[in-house]
Amino acid sequence: MSIIIYVDSGVRGNPSDHGAFAFFVVESPVERCLHKFGQNIPGKVTNNYAEYYGILEALKYAKETGLDDITIKSDSNLAIQQIKGHFKVKNSGLIEIQKKVIEITKGFEHIEFEWVPRTHRWIKLVDAFHNRIMDLHGK
Repeated sequence: MSIIIYVDSGVRGNPSDHGAFAFFVVESPVERCLHKFGQNIPGKVTNNYAEYYGILEALKYAKETGLDDITIKSDSNLAIQQIKGHFKVKNSGLIEIQKKVIEITKGFEHIEFEWVPRTHRWIKLVDAFHNRIMDLHGK
């Protein structure tokens, strides 16, 4: 069984004190959603920071639940390419969270990161979920 975790995050305003993330854990190839999770992001953050925050929370969930062979898919090409080491992190506000993401990946048996377009079926669902979380909190 292959596990794919689709992640999407965002803020309303950039930067903003109103951001949220969500991720869906999907069994592949049957494409059955095993778990959905989403939450507000504390503090004032940028959209790029929010993307990293969502990825980090998804990785924490995977580690805590014993998933050690996963693929993280996100529509944030910047975050994915920076995590893979293809793009340099130039924003000083992202350096610490990128280090946390890299550090937590060391504990997995197998992990991949993949960019997917915003039009991807699962990303559209995760995006709608994280937007619903922001809507529920009145902003």
